[in-house]
Amino acid sequence: MIRHRVVFLGGALWEVLRFAVLLIVLTSKAPAFPGLPLHLLWFGASQLALVAALVFMAIAPQRYPGFIQLLRIGVFLSIPPGLAVFLSGTPAASAVTGIPALLLYLQIFAPAAVVLLDLLFLVFLLSYTPQAQGPDSGSAQDLPDYRSTTVEEE
Repeated sequence: MIRHRVVFLGGALWEVLRFAVLLIVLTSKAPAFPGLPLHLLWFGASQLALVAALVFMAIAPQRYPGFIQLLRIGVFLSIPPGLAVFLSGTPAASAVTGIPALLLYLQIFAPAAVVLLDLLFLVFLLSYTPQAQGPDSGSAQDLPDYRSTTVEEE
């Protein structure tokens, strides 16, 4: 149970970092369109709702069991854009001359790392099964058994 909480909180942190890394990569790839990353940020900001769902799952997974489906779909849908960024290719050799080597490596390897970590996290989400609620959760097991009650006549 504690391990799942750590993974969910780590997933929340990862989603924030993933969002920031993809924004940095897009910003560095589109210097000719300075407003483009902000527009992409605007459309991609709804992904940050996954962060809230991950935090809720870490805090009280029994209270929010339906969030696991939302998280599975959200992480699955975030993989194709990451693949698109990765497959968009490396900068042309003529454009590389003015780019520092570290930034060039970031452009090449960051999207691949993001997609790989998203795939690993998706595997965790697909293998996660919410735990059954215990007897202290207000289930029918807590109710008295009225079938064994006898009624006496007066």
